[in-house]
Amino acid sequence: MEDILRQLQDRFEIRILPEFTSFLSTRVVRDRKQKKLWICMDQYLEKLLTLYELEYHKLSDTPLSTQELVPFDGEATPSQIKAYQRRIGSIIYPASTVRPDVAFGASKLAEFMMNPSPSHLAEANRMITYLYKTRYQAIEYSAVTMDNLEAASDASFADDSMTRRSSQGYLIKLFNGPIAWQASRQKTVTTSTTEAELLALSYTGREIQFLARIFKAIRLDIDEDLSIDCDNQQTVRIVTQQAPTISTKLRHVDIHQFWLRQQVTSGKYQVKWVPTGEMA
Repeated sequence: MEDILRQLQDRFEIRILPEFTSFLSTRVVRDRKQKKLWICMDQYLEKLLTLYELEYHKLSDTPLSTQELVPFDGEATPSQIKAYQRRIGSIIYPASTVRPDVAFGASKLAEFMMNPSPSHLAEANRMITYLYKTRYQAIEYSAVTMDNLEAASDASFADDSMTRRSSQGYLIKLFNGPIAWQASRQKTVTTSTTEAELLALSYTGREIQFLARIFKAIRLDIDEDLSIDCDNQQTVRIVTQQAPTISTKLRHVDIHQFWLRQQVTSGKYQVKWVPTGEMA
């Protein structure tokens, strides 16, 4: 740890603080005996409920309802837009720091920030009450586990009924806890589940290699065996050369599948099939 600190001090101006229990609204809990650490945002989420006057709303069991979110066919007022945007900003912070379970929902709600409907606002309020109800959920890191980077990649084919673009997401773990994740809409329309999975896997592969380079630069000694879990067997067979490449007229997809094969063949990382229920 001291070596890592010296490396950071060589590049950045750093002020050494005593052991802290909170940082930027994030609470930190340690158990040094078990070599574990937890981070959560319970106090921040309690403030959100009060800020948006949702104390008497029913607390939700899920981040979003089953209702499909579609663009508003009316026109929101400036005050309605501001109220909605404030909520989305408040939601995105925990979604990007300690609550990967709401990352997809936050990404979806953010699509309507320029012209939100009353139903969009209701869904944003629902997510805030869900976050409050689950405010004690925490990310746990353990130093007793293997120190290797593990990732999971997934895609949902053509799930946007308005554009037929697919959703994709990844989660990367170190010391048994997530350190990076993202849920987003793919920028292009694909024509099969395998194509969507290949694009998601390619993005995840670049992210895990980027993190590995950062850790190498600061001399954090982690296991060099990088691995990515994928729940689509055909995709795994393609990138591990157990099956022929898919025939596609989408040039960018073709490039991604050959790039993935190259990375796996050269040993940059492994791609493993894992059942959906066992994904990270």
